Amino acid sequence: GDTYLDAGKYQAAWSYLAKALEASDKSLAADADNNALLRRRARILDKIAQAEQALGRTDTAIATRRRQIEVLEKLAAQRGGAVETQADTYGTLIGLLESKGGHDDEIAELRRKVAAL
Repeated sequence: GDTYLDAGKYQAAWSYLAKALEASDKSLAADADNNALLRRRARILDKIAQAEQALGRTDTAIATRRRQIEVLEKLAAQRGGAVETQADTYGTLIGLLESKGGHDDEIAELRRKVAAL
């Protein structure tokens, strides 16, 4: 999926990344708190959201970013501190929500989270 994403072939990237996410789901089902698996899942979700956004699927990209944030927050809780990509992911979601409009409360909450990092 990475090669397709880098080449701008977003639908093909999305298809391959969706399969990687499915495999990630199966692995995490057996070991839900595995740090390495969670980090991998966060990276896959990031790339899926990039592909969705490039395809103009803003609503699904927002949903995927929310899922990614859930994983990053779980990692941060395990670690006892912020994960390195957490602030960037919050910022990306804020941008997507601002482009859609009508998400002022969620944007304010995300900004509070960024400020607390």
